[in-house]
This record gives sequence, C-alpha cells and structure tokens, in this order.
Amino acid sequence: MHSTADFNDEYFRIFGKIAFNVLAMIQGEEFVNEGHFDDVRKWIAYGCSNNFAAILQTNPLQNIGLPIPEDAHSILISRSGEMVVATVFLYNHFGVQILLSNTFNGELLIDGFICDWNNKKEFSFFEYLQDTRAPEQIEFD
Repeated sequence: MHSTADFNDEYFRIFGKIAFNVLAMIQGEEFVNEGHFDDVRKWIAYGCSNNFAAILQTNPLQNIGLPIPEDAHSILISRSGEMVVATVFLYNHFGVQILLSNTFNGELLIDGFICDWNNKKEFSFFEYLQDTRAPEQIEFD
C-alpha cells in the first residue's frame, strides 16, 4: 500500500502535543508549567514558526537493537545538555523529533512509553528495558 499526505506544520503540532502530554504524565503538571517549556507550549497552542519539530527517518529505539512491537507507538523523552527532546513514532514507521526546551537546567532521566496497541499493552520505557522476557509476553496493569 502506498499513500501520500500533505504534511504541514499543523501535523507537527499534533506530535508536539503528544510529546508534551507524555512529559507531563511522567514529570507532572508543575514541571511542564516551568518557564523552560513556554516556547513549545505557545507553539503547540497557537502555532508560529516551526523551530521545534523535524521528521525522523528511523526509530532510534530500533537503531540500538530494541525490538519494537509491530505498528507500535513509541515516545522517548531525553535530555542532552540544556535540550529536552522527544522522539515520537506512530505505527513504528513515521517519526518526528520535538525540541521541548533548549534552556533546561534541572534533573531529567530518559523515559517514555511504548504502546503496542495491536495487543492492547502499554509499557513504560524502563520496564520494557528491564524485562528479560520477549516483549510479546510482557503484561502491564
């Protein structure tokens, strides 16, 4: 199957909202309301020049050899220096990297989620990494 889509900045904002909501779920509302995230919040809510999102060709989780369930969604939040970045892949085929902050100076560990929606399972990133069983056998509440 082949299809085309007119991918514009509005779609990037949807990926930004997904990434920001995952960050809020992991770190809490107070954390994401800090000034470090003002610019990306404004971009998500109101739109402006896209200085936050870029298309990714490959999923970095697969690049490190992590088996990802077929057609899964994955969101990874990471930090490099003062940058907080999210990598969002939908259906394990289409990805966008979102710059959530470039002025962050607090503590933040790599975290995220892998959603195997075909099998109705959701995995926290750390639980997924720590489990030694095959990913198809992992059950989370």
